[in-house]
Amino acid sequence: MTDKSGASYETIKKHAGGLHGELRNMGIAAGVSGSEVVGAYADIAARTTKSEADLKRVMKSMVDAARALPGGLASLTTGFEMMEMGMIRARNPVVQVVASSGLLKGNAREVAKEMQKMKPEDALALGEKAIERMAVKMRNVPLCYGQAINSMKDIQKSFYESMGTGILKAMSPVMRTFRDEFFKHQGD
Repeated sequence: MTDKSGASYETIKKHAGGLHGELRNMGIAAGVSGSEVVGAYADIAARTTKSEADLKRVMKSMVDAARALPGGLASLTTGFEMMEMGMIRARNPVVQVVASSGLLKGNAREVAKEMQKMKPEDALALGEKAIERMAVKMRNVPLCYGQAINSMKDIQKSFYESMGTGILKAMSPVMRTFRDEFFKHQGD
């Protein structure tokens, strides 16, 4: 079976698994839950026309920059959603990052007013540029205690999942034989 582009579903599944692993590793490195990174990626991918490589680059910047924000990655994702809907307010985390990066002069309220005058594409591009600047600064900052704990929990979860996959592959033939014998002698 293949999709419209001609790629088999097995190929797509392997690629998706690899992407999932990359996103999870991004989260582990930044002290953010891997599932949160995957969810944010899916939300943004559903609303954009960016290539996968561009989207991964933006996601890496967002994950790193989100460490500086109280709401983390979820707040940045929500901020972009709000901007796409035309809701550019001073409390928007993306607007606050733009204000703190110095790309536009003034406080968050003044920056929000200035961004409201822009085309939506320009405002989003400015937000991405500000997030990239914040990410560059945050890449050299060590993880705080909570982020380090979060990373360790994700590493543990990833380890158990990878171990479980191997065990299941090894046990599957034995379990199939057991199941077949069970069904064969069910009426006895």
